[in-house]
Amino acid sequence: MKRIFLLIFLSVTFFAMSEDIAIPRPKDDLLYTEYTSRKSSPYIKKVIESSGWLAKDGKKFAFYQDTPSVMKVVNKGDEMSLKIGNNKPMKMKVSAAGGGEYSDVNILFTADTAEINRIFTINREAVGSKMRYFLQPKVKDGAVGKLEFMRFVGTGDKLEKLEMKYKNGTMIEFKFFNTVTGESIDEKKFD
Repeated sequence: MKRIFLLIFLSVTFFAMSEDIAIPRPKDDLLYTEYTSRKSSPYIKKVIESSGWLAKDGKKFAFYQDTPSVMKVVNKGDEMSLKIGNNKPMKMKVSAAGGGEYSDVNILFTADTAEINRIFTINREAVGSKMRYFLQPKVKDGAVGKLEFMRFVGTGDKLEKLEMKYKNGTMIEFKFFNTVTGESIDEKKFD
């Protein structure tokens, strides 16, 4: 579940749309941002709060959580590693093969506007200098089909807030700060 959530989160943060509906995309595909998040669910008694950072350098992603437990996910092309606490990292191959042309989650990594529009209904609204986006899945199966909606606020090449609601009642909210785009990322972030 964590892996699916992470893939959806990173995907939504970085995929490109047509010029008509452009989702905030990091300048030159380079991003470093810190975050705080809150997760509520009918299956847990209290809200889970976490914090950490994420980085993107082209096709490399790194997601680091430092509270409430340490977790790091690194995706380099077709290889992903997951490290929880002091445990040895788990490595796996990531591929779109096996589910037709795209798998449920990997579709969000594509810049294929027609395919993205096939999967999501996308609305946006200007509020001052910011844009609000609302994405609702059209598909009913797989990881994307478990989402009820995604809503986010961005300015230019940066996201400020992301909310995701799942059909089971789970709600996840991210707030981003200290965001830098278009500048080189320390390679050690992807180790």
